[in-house]
Amino acid sequence: MNSIPLHVKVREQIKKGIYDGTFLPDENGLLPSQQYFANLLGVSLVTVKKAIGELAQMGLVESRRGKGLILNPAAERSLSIGIIFFDVFKDFGSPVVARLMSGIEEFSFKRSISLSIYSFPCLETPAGEDEFFARVPLESLSGLLLLSPVSDGAIAGIEKRNLPFVSFNLLSGVNAVCHVSDAVDMTQQVTEAVLRRGCRNPVFFAGNGDRVSSYMRLAGHRCALSHFGMEANPAYISYEDYNMDAAWEFVQGLLASGRPVDSVIAFDDVMAAGLQERLALDKRGGVLVAGFGNLPEYQDRVAVTIDPHYKEIGYASVSMLARMIDGERPQRTKFYHKSELVVR
Repeated sequence: MNSIPLHVKVREQIKKGIYDGTFLPDENGLLPSQQYFANLLGVSLVTVKKAIGELAQMGLVESRRGKGLILNPAAERSLSIGIIFFDVFKDFGSPVVARLMSGIEEFSFKRSISLSIYSFPCLETPAGEDEFFARVPLESLSGLLLLSPVSDGAIAGIEKRNLPFVSFNLLSGVNAVCHVSDAVDMTQQVTEAVLRRGCRNPVFFAGNGDRVSSYMRLAGHRCALSHFGMEANPAYISYEDYNMDAAWEFVQGLLASGRPVDSVIAFDDVMAAGLQERLALDKRGGVLVAGFGNLPEYQDRVAVTIDPHYKEIGYASVSMLARMIDGERPQRTKFYHKSELVVR
């Protein structure tokens, strides 16, 4: 078996460090010296020079005689990335989107990547698919970050144009793509934490049943219930789009009908906190409320939540996309930042 040449390993380590922001230009625009890389990586200067030479041939860096190593200005500023998400994020997910965008913008600023944001009511329907291709100038973009699930038809159109993209969720029928989160696993963790607290009648907000993201959440919920020898009760599952008033109306309907409700697994921490307040006002004590996101402003009102580390996900996703745009094929199609369950 042929081993990978040492200079190739060094080349890839340096390239990865440039993309993820580990190796940044100083105030004079210079990258760390070749001697620095040799000492850091424990290799000879000859090996580093060979690796740097190949990076220069790839157009990523330039070696300026008498000055040092710089990023190729053309490579540094040539990327234009489109970010796709649902309009509904503007209403319920602003803290989540802010965290994701902080990571995306941090990396993009380091690499001088330009960002364009496009929001849609829904991209999992034929109408949404048509709007996507009508509004997003794919030909002028270097790559796409899909913060929201999109239809298989939209994915096929993106792939037909050979446009690199990173999805934040697992998508049906898609194989050659990197994923950076797993809604099934996160929902399963939250549901199991609620059940471990002794709750046996959880209300679950899955979201619109026609969307892939809702299907994923429900799959995680059902998997958790099965581990406790339970089945999902359709009467306790809401398929409404995100709407606080509609969510409260759904919970009120169950309570008014005399059905036991000991817990509520909301769409996110914002909804969870809102429902907890309304339960308190309605003098409905003893109902455990769970959410998603681990937003600090709601920590005193949400008993169970999960922290997907949104900023880190945003940073990692755009870093991954930049490498894909540069021609690097991901070694794996699923990449997860480990979520952290928070039980208060």
